[in-house]
Amino acid sequence: MRSIRLSLVGYFLGLLALAMSGAWLLVYQSASVTLADKERVTLQLIEARYEARRATESKQLDDRLLERALALAGRVQVETDWTSLQYRTLHCLGAITTPTGPMAHLVAAPWLLQTQPRGNGREGFGLHPPALFAWEIWRLGLNSVKLNDSELLLPQGGFDREPYYQIDSNDPWTRPLRSVSLGDRSFPAPGDFAADQALHWEPDTIELTPGHEVRRVRVKASPRRLFTRLPPRFSPPRPGLSGPPRPRESFFIVLQVAADLSGLNTRLDELMAERDEEYATVRAETKSSLSRLWNRLTAIAIVTLTATVAGTFWMVWLGLLPLRRLSDAVSQVSARDFQLAVDRSNLPSELTPVVDKLVGTLAALKHAFTREKQATADISHELRTPLASILMTADLALRKDRSPAEYREMIQDCQASAKQINQTIERLLTLARLDSGVALYRPQPVDVAELAEQCAAVVRPLAEASGLGLTVTHRVSPGEARLNTDPDKLREIVNNLLHNAVQYNRPGGQIDLSVARENGHVRVEVKDTGIGIPTEVQGRIFERFFRADPSRHTDGLNAGLGLAIVKEYIDLMSGRIDVQSEEGNGTRFRVDLPVIREESNSSCR
Repeated sequence: MRSIRLSLVGYFLGLLALAMSGAWLLVYQSASVTLADKERVTLQLIEARYEARRATESKQLDDRLLERALALAGRVQVETDWTSLQYRTLHCLGAITTPTGPMAHLVAAPWLLQTQPRGNGREGFGLHPPALFAWEIWRLGLNSVKLNDSELLLPQGGFDREPYYQIDSNDPWTRPLRSVSLGDRSFPAPGDFAADQALHWEPDTIELTPGHEVRRVRVKASPRRLFTRLPPRFSPPRPGLSGPPRPRESFFIVLQVAADLSGLNTRLDELMAERDEEYATVRAETKSSLSRLWNRLTAIAIVTLTATVAGTFWMVWLGLLPLRRLSDAVSQVSARDFQLAVDRSNLPSELTPVVDKLVGTLAALKHAFTREKQATADISHELRTPLASILMTADLALRKDRSPAEYREMIQDCQASAKQINQTIERLLTLARLDSGVALYRPQPVDVAELAEQCAAVVRPLAEASGLGLTVTHRVSPGEARLNTDPDKLREIVNNLLHNAVQYNRPGGQIDLSVARENGHVRVEVKDTGIGIPTEVQGRIFERFFRADPSRHTDGLNAGLGLAIVKEYIDLMSGRIDVQSEEGNGTRFRVDLPVIREESNSSCR
């Protein structure tokens, strides 16, 4: 047996569990998204910091290389070697071009003087620059880069190993200067620099040897000090050193300073390890936060459900308290006391209809019990009267010898009493079959007008014996009163109504039996001029063993079952019966039967 309390608790807890599960999932999902966004932003910040530190480390290496290159550039010397020029040829050319110079009156070769600039740098010639030819002679001198070995041994400046140096110039005839650390290796050609850039530097990464990468800084700069070395006046130039013409641009040097990437790579690996460690820490914190949130939500759910279970049982107990009171009141009802002792003022509105139904049911039960008691008494009385008559007649017959005629008369009296008992028993059995649903219903075409004439013919002698008139009226055309029904049960209905009209009529009264058709129904009406039925009992005349006039049961013809059987038969035929009566002015019974009955009504019950 299911418990209302447990059912309510189960339904409520199930609904609460669904609601909490939805809220739990929503909170957890929202927190997961928020933590994921936070983790993503944090990882982006860590990555940005790592890239910035990586760039800083690379820039610091480039700055150190640039600083070393600039320091070397400040120590580089360039020497112009005039001994490599063909002075005899230039002497002749100078003699030819001397008249055009500002010192043509001198006997000596003036170009020797004009080759010495008055200043340093690209534009260090003072207020009176030399003639173009003189400058060309100076510029075409073979330059060489000079740097003391001691100046290469600069402080390490944060390098793990000694950097690599190579100093070149824009003069293809100038010999490059390399550091000892390079050995027999060399850097590629310095490449082209813009002519208008006096100082320019570029960092890059190259392979010094296959698989050996270094970080290099190339610096274009002008030399710090310039000086010339004049050759002997009449020494011939060494062969093969005149060379091709040079472009008309200032002399500059290119310093290439490089360092191994092992230190930088080690530092970058450390930074990457720190970044990965921070990544792992952030992810672990996110996972830990989600785990703590999961555990917290689970704990909250468990505590909430536990508290809700206890609270729900208590609330359901309070909510079902009126039902418990009602149950106690119902348990006090007995066969002797059908009163429902319950205080309606304390009942909730939901129980009011239930109480009303219970009160009505108890009233019906009380009435049924009363009726059954009365029925038992009536049946006992109905059976006792004919049985007593049979016993008394038999006793009289046995007291003394009688003639055959007297015995015959006594036997006929016993037979009449036995028939009365049999009729009562048959009616009781009919009601029992109707109640159990096993009463047979055999529909067939019936002409109700003809059946009414047959019933009137059977009852007419009884009516005439009581001084009553019986007339039959047909308000239908031939064939219009035909319908599909059980003729035996319809005949019993009409006979019962006619017998009641005879029994409860006045001497010299009238009985009218009519058949008509109205609104798809065949109407059978029995009207008498008898004593009538009181208004207060008209609703009970179809109850079993009920008699509107109890004093008439002594005649042995009425047991209070006739109208009850009539009502059951009419319900079986899907018809209806109503009564109109006024006490002292007669009674009218009206039976309406459908002409076309539903198929379901033609089945046996």
